[in-house]
Amino acid sequence: MKLALGIAELLALAALVLLLRTLDLPPGRLAIYAWNPLLLVEIWGSGHLDALVLAAVTAAALASARRRDGLAAVLLGLGTLVKLYPAVLYLLLPRRRSASVAAAFASVVAAGVIVTGGLDHWPLAPIARYVRDEYFNPGLVRSIVNEPMLVVAATAAWVIAVAWRGGAAHLAARAAPLVIGVIVLGPSVFPWYVVWLVPLLAVTPSVSLIAFTGTVAFAYGFFLSQPWAIPWWARLVEVAPLGFAAARELRAFSGEVHRARAGVEAE
Repeated sequence: MKLALGIAELLALAALVLLLRTLDLPPGRLAIYAWNPLLLVEIWGSGHLDALVLAAVTAAALASARRRDGLAAVLLGLGTLVKLYPAVLYLLLPRRRSASVAAAFASVVAAGVIVTGGLDHWPLAPIARYVRDEYFNPGLVRSIVNEPMLVVAATAAWVIAVAWRGGAAHLAARAAPLVIGVIVLGPSVFPWYVVWLVPLLAVTPSVSLIAFTGTVAFAYGFFLSQPWAIPWWARLVEVAPLGFAAARELRAFSGEVHRARAGVEAE
């Protein structure tokens, strides 16, 4: 099992090599992915199925960069059949409104629904079970208010906001902000849920997010006490890179607002 998933991870690595070449980015950025300890622990060590998501998402990013959004949609559909979260990346495809691209994605997902016995079996039942029953290293919203539907609403709002902004001509250039929001706002932040972020950071590097792929492992401090609960110090270390990133973005935003006001006053 681990060997098969390891091969899937190597396929993701090969797709990332081609993606960096396609985008004319420095090949040295491959180290952000290939040397990341999170992949070694969660894929090669623990054998999580997220390796299949890695391969699907990275290949989809490559297809999108080469203006083949139909193929990218099929690959994202296949990733969605493994874990539901790759579906959100469909909203970043430049040609997502094309009938053929939408049909490609929908047909793969529909096949999964049919094979599993209908919507009640997949995806509705797994979503309900995950949001309602899983409680491990709770995400941002659930840390404040333990209300599952609020978690779903906040995540949906983030996805829509990022997709609405528009921008780059291919998926990979816009994906990191969307992915980190889905991870942090989710009901539980399992460390292996972060692995699909790693190849995207080779395209749009962020020191804070790269650091988070390491500090998220402190979530395993959940098992250090009885009853199981993540210690405050482990939680603090885990989210520290995200706190620094948020502070920096807030400072940059405040600077932009100040400059805009100064410009208006000067006129």
